[in-house]
Amino acid sequence: MRTRLAVPLVALTTLIGLSGCGSDLGPDIHPGSAAVVGEEKVTLDEVDDGAQELCHLIEPQLEAGQLVWPMAKLRSVILDSIVLDILTRKFAEERDLEPAEGYKQAITESKQRNTQGGLKGRDAALALQLDTRAAYHQAITLSAGLEGGQAVSQEQVQAALQQGEAEFEEWRKDVEVVTDPRFGTVAQAQGWPYTAPKDVLSVAFSDTAKKGAAAEDAAYAESLPASQRCGGD
Repeated sequence: MRTRLAVPLVALTTLIGLSGCGSDLGPDIHPGSAAVVGEEKVTLDEVDDGAQELCHLIEPQLEAGQLVWPMAKLRSVILDSIVLDILTRKFAEERDLEPAEGYKQAITESKQRNTQGGLKGRDAALALQLDTRAAYHQAITLSAGLEGGQAVSQEQVQAALQQGEAEFEEWRKDVEVVTDPRFGTVAQAQGWPYTAPKDVLSVAFSDTAKKGAAAEDAAYAESLPASQRCGGD
């Protein structure tokens, strides 16, 4: 029987927040791309594979809570997490920033938690990847906020994080991020509230898939074919 920690869910919450930023790209403009960040592409296959892995990781938690989520929601979660990670690395490179002290320790602690939680194989790898992205973003924004100084108190750390995040938000306004309009948006909040795209342009999306992307309703999610939902089996 598989067991899971809640850590990946917490980590991803840190990574959400890009939805609605940037312009839309049509599948005909960048075929096979879910998003383009500057000159770097995020492929549809990468997002689809990540969503399948995320479903495998969190499905026991969903089932324990008697929850069912559309796969469209998980695809949006994965897309946002990848795009934010790309932006964070670009920000660090342009500002010549190294992760603040504590980053390596956070990764070590993540590995320990995942081991204690019984994660193995693909689940352990994804959980570590999500934790690493979250820790890296926080460590880079903290480094930006400190500006070469040190934070002694918790209040100073929080102030530096806020300052660094504000600088990151201002910086990314100048980075072109275009996303496939077929992806919805997820909010940085408990349960990743999901908003469907206004238009689903690709004829490859079935009517059922369109409805799945448009609904957060649990009853409807349960009615989706197994390939279009996570949980409920």
